[in-house]
Amino acid sequence: MNPDEATSLKQLFLSMLPKDGGIVVGTVTKESPLTIQIENDEKLEISGSALLVPRNLTDYQVKVDIALADGKIDSNTHVGGAHGHKFQLNDSRGGPVAGIVGCPFEGAKDEPKGDYHKVESSKESAHIHSLKTFSIESGLLTVYNALKTGESVYLLRFNDGKSYYALERAIV
Repeated sequence: MNPDEATSLKQLFLSMLPKDGGIVVGTVTKESPLTIQIENDEKLEISGSALLVPRNLTDYQVKVDIALADGKIDSNTHVGGAHGHKFQLNDSRGGPVAGIVGCPFEGAKDEPKGDYHKVESSKESAHIHSLKTFSIESGLLTVYNALKTGESVYLLRFNDGKSYYALERAIV
């Protein structure tokens, strides 16, 4: 069918499938360079320029902004984790004020001194820091999603079986 004659989305996609194309299943036999053996054909291994892999099946990085909306982030400090918290503020006249607030003894479990942390443990110096706000701007997030040896993958065969496009991991 000619794509211009398609009357539905399904027909359009079907019209774009190559006549010799089809979906086959393969198994990753090597990660670098990525090599995939076609199921039921021990002699046919695909790699290099014959194998097109979309970004979502690789390890990749994206630039992100992250902000804490509703909820909280806690950071545990272990017993014996005495430490100080540095701070730098401006006083009511705009002058700089800096210092260190020390832990472990800033108040009882339910009555912490200051508003910078809440003690969640009755143990001498174990406590949790709860953040009410949190943001990362222009951070770099690494997504580890590359195909691994032994994984099954769906492949779209095209160009008379000379090229393959990795579609998605196959759940076998």
